[in-house]
Amino acid sequence: PDGYGLRAATPADHEAIVAVNTEVFGPREGAAVRHLFDGGGGYGPGEWTVVTDPDGVVVSACTRFDHRLRFGSVEVPAAQIEFVATRPEIRRRGVVRAQFAHHHARIDELGALVVIVTGIPYLYRRLGYGYACVDRASHRIVDVPAPPPGWVLTDASPGDAEAIAAGIDRGQARCDIALRHGAEAWRWLVEGAPTWQEQVRLARRIGEDEIRGIARTQVRADEGHAATWGWAVDLDAGRALLADAAATAGDLELHAGDRARDAWGVAVRAAGYHEPTTFEAVYARIPDPVRLLDALRPVLSARLAASPLAAEAGELAISFYDDGVVLAYDRGEVTEVRRDPEPELDPLDDDATGVAPDAFPALVFGRFTTEELARRHDDVGYVDQRALMDVLFPRQDVSLDAPL
Repeated sequence: PDGYGLRAATPADHEAIVAVNTEVFGPREGAAVRHLFDGGGGYGPGEWTVVTDPDGVVVSACTRFDHRLRFGSVEVPAAQIEFVATRPEIRRRGVVRAQFAHHHARIDELGALVVIVTGIPYLYRRLGYGYACVDRASHRIVDVPAPPPGWVLTDASPGDAEAIAAGIDRGQARCDIALRHGAEAWRWLVEGAPTWQEQVRLARRIGEDEIRGIARTQVRADEGHAATWGWAVDLDAGRALLADAAATAGDLELHAGDRARDAWGVAVRAAGYHEPTTFEAVYARIPDPVRLLDALRPVLSARLAASPLAAEAGELAISFYDDGVVLAYDRGEVTEVRRDPEPELDPLDDDATGVAPDAFPALVFGRFTTEELARRHDDVGYVDQRALMDVLFPRQDVSLDAPL
């Protein structure tokens, strides 16, 4: 709007950014942002933008972090936009859209192939994002397990950051897609968690040093519940951590997020029931599908080589309606990925392959099978190439566990 300004944030803006996040999302969010600015654990604050009113007062802000995202055997540069906070009086006037445009330009300069963001339903679809995956499902705990004998539960310390990072990597190894974080990120969490009423707890067998499980529990008394999520090597570690989280929650209702098919997730599912909300998915934006698919050629080739189509050769054209991509393949290898300058305008009518742009993140992240994705979107289909699409884009297990 006239009189408002968009710019990169400076250290002089830090207190104002903390204030905006506290006003919009509460003291937990404000404490996390303050800890980022304090440099706790070396995580770094990200690259912030602010919008100021005609008097120079910060009314909106958000930041970008740079990450590594593993797809199978391949890691690609990724980005995350977070802590998007706007004062009520300036909403619906384009200030978030303007900041995202700034961040998207920077992301394109830096070469990130995927951008993720979490937030309220639908909003970010308007900014070029699509629902990509569900990181964890929420369960209401109704049957807290008895603490198994032989375990000791302790608060994590900054000195545990290396072991926590290694444990998370170990848990993510079974996942097809995972967001990678080093020890400095987990050290940031451990050092700052008490300031936003979060406990980071570790499970070890009595007499042993090895960390067998990790749980994060936030006490959200203002919302009437506590929230916990974690990772565990074995079922008893998961049960011990879940019982410990229930003790922290006290009289508050306990909600637990489960990871796909690991010991923590089994313990959670045995103790509660899933309460689906209107929004669970993580958004993703893929700035250049050709560049991403080209980077993923080793993964796509491995899938193809292990399939009944391993001896086949040909080309797969995927129309995004306004744009398109062509994948060439030959005897178990995806040999080329190139842009299609003249994609099918009505691919489904010709039994060709069409994927609406905002459904492409779900396809790449394997949120659904290709058949499920086509059933959910009237503008997704691949009649002639269904078998090949099934092979190249199967359903995937995803872990985006992050300290933030």
